[in-house]
Amino acid sequence: MPKAVRTFFSVLLYVVLASHLLFWAFIGWRLMTVPENHSSLDIKTFNALSYGLLGLAIVVALTRRAFYVPAAAAVLALASLGGVHYLDRNNLMLQYETWISRGMPEKGAPAKIDSGR
Repeated sequence: MPKAVRTFFSVLLYVVLASHLLFWAFIGWRLMTVPENHSSLDIKTFNALSYGLLGLAIVVALTRRAFYVPAAAAVLALASLGGVHYLDRNNLMLQYETWISRGMPEKGAPAKIDSGR
């Protein structure tokens, strides 16, 4: 692979990694300062960026000799996927329509499991 392509993917990895860190800083700030657990933002759309970061980390890890940064990016992407699922299942940050459809649960209340009965 040409050096310019490797450099492009490496720079792109750092940009996406920085956006992930900024996203989680914003989520942490919002969870601590805003009492409501609903917003217009659908946090699940962030999963697409997490999958992109995971794929980009794999590409960069296969094209570079040093794999510490891509490995850390892959771990962050997987943790982000788990974090988004945790925030959703525990009603910590929901899109407004989802919050309404779940019966307007309190912040931090575990999601009720629908047994289908």
